[in-house]
Amino acid sequence: MNSIEPGVTIGRYLIRSKLGAGGMGEVYRAHDEKLNRDVALKVLPSAFSKDQDRLLRFEQEAQAAGALNHPNILAVHDVGMNNGAPYIVSELLDGEELRAQLKDGAFTLRRALDYAKQIAEGLAAAHERGITHRDLKPENVFITSDGRVKILDFGLAKLRPQRSQVISSEVATQRQITDPGTVMGTVGYMSPEQVRGNQADHRSDIFSFGSILYEMLSGRRAFQRDTVAETMTAILKEEPVELSEVSATTNPQLDRIVRRCLEKKPERRFQSAHDLGFALDALSTPSGSVNQLSAPTDRPLLSREYLGWLVAIGALATAAVALLFAYNARKNSGTPVAVKQFALAQPAEGALVMQSAPAVLLSPDGSHLVSTVRTAEKPQLIDHELSSAATRPIEETQGAADPFFSPDGKWLGFFAGGLLKKVRLSGGVPETLCKAENSRGDTWASDGSIVFTPGTDSPLYRVSADGGPVEALSTVDASAKERSHRWPSALPGGKAILFSVAYQTGNPFDDANVAVLDRSTGKHKIIIKGGVFAHYVDPGYILYARRSTLVAVPFDLNRLEVTGPSVVVQENVEGLKANGRVQYSLSDNGDLAYVEGRADDPRDAAQPLVWIDRKGVEQVLSESRQRYSKPRLSADGRTLFVEVADPEAAIWSYNIERGTLSRITYGGVSYGPIPSPDGQRLAYEATRDGVAGALVSQVDGSGEQRLSSTKRLHVPTSWTSDGSGVVVTAGAESGYTEVWLIPVIGDHTPQVLVQGPFNAGGARVSPDGHWLAYVSDESGRSEIYLRGFPNAGARIQISADGGIGPVWSRSGRELFFRNGDQIFGVSMSLGTQAVAGKPQVLFSRLIGEDASGPAYNIIADFDVSPDGQRFVMRKYTAEARNPPKAIVILNWREELKRKMSASR
Repeated sequence: MNSIEPGVTIGRYLIRSKLGAGGMGEVYRAHDEKLNRDVALKVLPSAFSKDQDRLLRFEQEAQAAGALNHPNILAVHDVGMNNGAPYIVSELLDGEELRAQLKDGAFTLRRALDYAKQIAEGLAAAHERGITHRDLKPENVFITSDGRVKILDFGLAKLRPQRSQVISSEVATQRQITDPGTVMGTVGYMSPEQVRGNQADHRSDIFSFGSILYEMLSGRRAFQRDTVAETMTAILKEEPVELSEVSATTNPQLDRIVRRCLEKKPERRFQSAHDLGFALDALSTPSGSVNQLSAPTDRPLLSREYLGWLVAIGALATAAVALLFAYNARKNSGTPVAVKQFALAQPAEGALVMQSAPAVLLSPDGSHLVSTVRTAEKPQLIDHELSSAATRPIEETQGAADPFFSPDGKWLGFFAGGLLKKVRLSGGVPETLCKAENSRGDTWASDGSIVFTPGTDSPLYRVSADGGPVEALSTVDASAKERSHRWPSALPGGKAILFSVAYQTGNPFDDANVAVLDRSTGKHKIIIKGGVFAHYVDPGYILYARRSTLVAVPFDLNRLEVTGPSVVVQENVEGLKANGRVQYSLSDNGDLAYVEGRADDPRDAAQPLVWIDRKGVEQVLSESRQRYSKPRLSADGRTLFVEVADPEAAIWSYNIERGTLSRITYGGVSYGPIPSPDGQRLAYEATRDGVAGALVSQVDGSGEQRLSSTKRLHVPTSWTSDGSGVVVTAGAESGYTEVWLIPVIGDHTPQVLVQGPFNAGGARVSPDGHWLAYVSDESGRSEIYLRGFPNAGARIQISADGGIGPVWSRSGRELFFRNGDQIFGVSMSLGTQAVAGKPQVLFSRLIGEDASGPAYNIIADFDVSPDGQRFVMRKYTAEARNPPKAIVILNWREELKRKMSASR
């Protein structure tokens, strides 16, 4: 390929000088005449364009990588063709490749760790978008003059053609596209699956990362041998020399991280770059620090997420010391000790996650307490070993909910990312058992099966604890108005299952019944009316919740029948009305752990609706106190549509001028009203006769029309500007949430607008109908993004440090969103292109619970007046945000027996 002389124009780029050449093409300094900036332009050999399918896929991936807009990934601005040769335009960097720095030998620990964390952050951002590098090596890692790491050449591996000549250990080899058996990557940094020519996923990048980190720490390559064949054999069969043998200052914990990255089997490595980064951050804490890491650095060594759970478990660890003495007293004596109670206070940041049940879980033998703690990004399971007061995070359980123990206490099951998983309590890589989109409970039976409820409108299902086929275990009785079977708990012997029955009317907390399923017949019967979240207590009781009170009844395990009256045994226990989760757990040896109820919990308190101006000044809109949620104003601002729990969720309208509140929907539950632009119709999610989905009706509730039927979430969030379609947040088979557009007229076939692998939702169409603002956690946390509508183009990130619940002003010149307890405004200029200003805090105040789920909680719980000057929301009070407090009672069963005996 001939070089391009300075002064030549390619597209809109004026070539100024040549920067260098390599096996993948020549790089030039060029000037973008349209945007008046200097860029780097790489021209690739024209032979790469012969395979059009390969070229198209490369272009798509290069654009996707450019759209990441991550500080640790080279920004790709443009791709194009010049005389039959493809070219890439990217940001112009000042610095040098990592390879150049490695020529001086091993790095200090601080420097290696700093670079490693930046690389991991860049990989995590790409992997969460489904983009794998496939050729990570020091030549593709650039260090800018200010110490910033940039990963280069995402997507180029897809462009490389097959070739037959002999390769060396220094050059890039072929990339597998569709032909199995073709190796890909760079030999010294390839993963075992690449060497074998097998399909490689994001975990292959983690292996390559381990090779780079090993080289930064040791000054030598992990698998370099004299020949290509010997190098490949080493990758497949050998382990690199121990870091401790080549570096006396190596941190043993860092050595373990490198070893885990370099595991031969992908399933034994870190399963995500996010988790890898989490482990690297942990090295900078007091428990993992070394002298070489204690010097000042420009980059923070503690991530927000790690700090989140570190602070959170601090309170738990303190209380665990008190538990230690009582637990060991019982253990060493071999006999029960007196009933002892301990409180585990929680800080406001990193508090227990009430959306997980139980948030504090006792192991069967009472030796461990597992808590679900909110970090800065996602929930994390924390293990507290009561015999030693040791506290540690359980690796790779970010995003976990509803944990449960195996009968022997060696395994933990949990839900995360739309999947049912299990992990050894002692540590290891979680194993996926099956899909489970929206957990409503789980239990591990003694016969080796796991019984669980995978959705909001579902019967019980069964899967082997080793994985395999999933089969329905119960049948929801529609004739009895049953909605779902949830919160299962296996009875001793595994022959029967306790569970809660939720009904089509009422809520799963106040109006549920307790049933027992005989697994031999597949039939169930109601044994307790007015109860939820039941568990068996030896030697013959059932414990269940009735509102915030735990109640016990005697129970015959053989006949599966209640044999006596109920007795109140514990009061003031936390519960969630929305789904029937109750915060308590039991050990087999009679201990109880529970979370104290919060009488002033903002989720349950009836409050008025209020106006808030742009300075945060409050004015009461309606004196009527209800459990309001998701208020939405009509286009003219005269009517407010709102969800009210009364006690079942229904849609109501509030006439602002007259001050009257009127119910709209009946028969089943209805959530989240979205008025149409013309003010004539409403869209909402509802369950009718046991069938859930998105519905549309007239504003008075008449003429109800079904848009979808599903066992997953279909939450309407916006109308199109012409009223022809409804945008919904939809639960997908992948377990993630997606953004769909469902036509109102016709067969209602949905069009997928935003799809993972990540959660997306809460989307709102701009008033001009050409733009879509939505929430996505593709970066690892919820952020607001903007893209074209209905046809996607380049997307831009609107929020800077997290955000949920986008809301457009009626003019389209502003976009509002929430981050924590702050409302932000962003100036917008919409046309053929969208230009967003810098997010500005309008006011701060308590605005309910933090976002905790991919569907409902990323949707705005406020709306803005037509003039953009006032915001409507339910009133919250500062005292309603009390951090939850966990209580552990050792030998609680003795108290239960005493109360049951006293009632006879």
